Amino acid sequence: MTILKNVVITTKYTDKNGAERKRYTIIGHMHNGQFGDYLTLNADVNLAAFPRKEGDMRITANLYDPKPRDGEAPKQSAAVVDDGFGDDIPFN
Repeated sequence: MTILKNVVITTKYTDKNGAERKRYTIIGHMHNGQFGDYLTLNADVNLAAFPRKEGDMRITANLYDPKPRDGEAPKQSAAVVDDGFGDDIPFN
């Protein structure tokens, strides 16, 4: 699976010095498949825990290009995710 975009929720918090800061939580990824684009979302993310506008039952997620972490070389193409279904696992 090639990652096209990261699905990200932004939350605001106040640090111990009283400064407002933002935290970016990647909750999934956007991929491209045989029948078009699709999302995979992390099953351990509780969407109800993220803040919403008062009276609104929806949360807002943004799509961002994947970026290399510090010390990683930039990738020429989108990242490849190991889905855990490699051929090295024998099934009888």
